[in-house]
Amino acid sequence: MTKRGWAWYGAAMPVRGLVKRVALFASCLQFSIGCAAGSSTADTAQKAPANSQHESTPSSTPTSDSSAAKVASPQQPEQQSAADQQPITRNLELCSDVWSPYTDAQGKPRLALDLVHEALRRVGVTAATRMTEPGGVLPALQSHKYDGSAALWKSPDREQYLLYSEPYLQNRLVLLGRSDGNVGAQTLGELKGQRLGLVTTYSYGLKAEDLKDVKLVYGSSESENLQKLLKGEIDYMLVEELLVYHLFQSGGQKAKTLLKAGTKSLLTRGLYLALQKDLPGAREILRLFNEQVRQLVLDGTYNRVLNVSWLGSDADQDGQYELVLSGTAAGTAPPEQHYQLFGATAQSAPRFVIQGQTYQDWQSVPQQYKVSPQMALPEFEPGINLVLLDF
Repeated sequence: MTKRGWAWYGAAMPVRGLVKRVALFASCLQFSIGCAAGSSTADTAQKAPANSQHESTPSSTPTSDSSAAKVASPQQPEQQSAADQQPITRNLELCSDVWSPYTDAQGKPRLALDLVHEALRRVGVTAATRMTEPGGVLPALQSHKYDGSAALWKSPDREQYLLYSEPYLQNRLVLLGRSDGNVGAQTLGELKGQRLGLVTTYSYGLKAEDLKDVKLVYGSSESENLQKLLKGEIDYMLVEELLVYHLFQSGGQKAKTLLKAGTKSLLTRGLYLALQKDLPGAREILRLFNEQVRQLVLDGTYNRVLNVSWLGSDADQDGQYELVLSGTAAGTAPPEQHYQLFGATAQSAPRFVIQGQTYQDWQSVPQQYKVSPQMALPEFEPGINLVLLDF
């Protein structure tokens, strides 16, 4: 992530336990949303085929921080289709493949699915997500086997048959390296001569000119790439920053000893809910979904799902930056760290949102909230952390 929020901690550790914990990073990340009552999921996951795109996240076109920044801004009006004239579909059958901590089976880490299911539930739409085999989402959508997907990156080819919400999350990809490496690159082009680990089934939208003289090494998953990194088979891997954050949080001193993460977001992608164009009422469902996303930010649902105390965004789209608190214990001083979601960057002092009420500055926050939290948000352990156990 562009260091708008979390500070990353790096160092170096024994290589046998780290990789086992990163494998679990994708499967053991437990957390509770507390309010995602309408989400049911049927799940299956198998091995990813080479050369397929990671349907749950990738985009074949790069997305900048600014283009993916705003959430739920009005879409450009389009000519209505026959599907738009019909009542909205109240029961959605969606599909995703495993991409922890964003998509996975019920009971496992699935931040994106929980957010989408909850927003849809609030507008009277029930969503069930079935997990496909890796690489199976796009073929399933193209054959109309499912109504859509809760977690997709946008690309022009997909827009031929899918309608997209506004982005409800940003995926910011940062460098992860060994503790003795330099992760300060500001662009991918600075990795000339280095071996960069990517996941085969993710469509990163990278341009050839950005990767000149960079040696790309593909693995089937982040866990496999982390093993390669710790064994010295690659020099760096490109990883989503929230995943990296929790890797260091739950990996403890071992992660800090073995690994180091960059603070600069080298790639940024918006994450979307996408529905079939011919789904009855699809456009209206997406409009209602966009409205609910703003409420999920303001009422603290995003904080609970992402497991962060302070969330930075411009949820009300007035161009001003807000920090949204989870709970009522704001601390005795303005927060030094927060997780940047989307919207305006902190070019001026932020406003503070507590219990749905907005305060113009820290001095305006009532004294009753200026107390130290009794307990931090419960941590969850990402499955990728299992990789660490082998080192």
